[in-house]
Amino acid sequence: MYRLTISESFQVQIEGQPPRTWYALEGAFDGEHQLPAIGSLLLVQTPDGRSVAAQLAARSIWEREASLRFHDHELEEQGFAPGSVVLWRQG
Repeated sequence: MYRLTISESFQVQIEGQPPRTWYALEGAFDGEHQLPAIGSLLLVQTPDGRSVAAQLAARSIWEREASLRFHDHELEEQGFAPGSVVLWRQG
């Protein structure tokens, strides 16, 4: 089981489209091979024990900082906070 921790969330809006929430991850990353594949089903758990399964829509690495975006808007409604954990199995 692989595990990543969310350090913060932020909104990105491209002209003419609704804002999308991205989740920045703790740590430094060398490449996308360290992140789950796009389309993967992931489990996101909050520090208070709530859990939601969500499908990965996009991933990004810029200057060794990684971020994830999910298809499921339920994550945005749940307001996952710093310290939430993303879990997945590879393979």
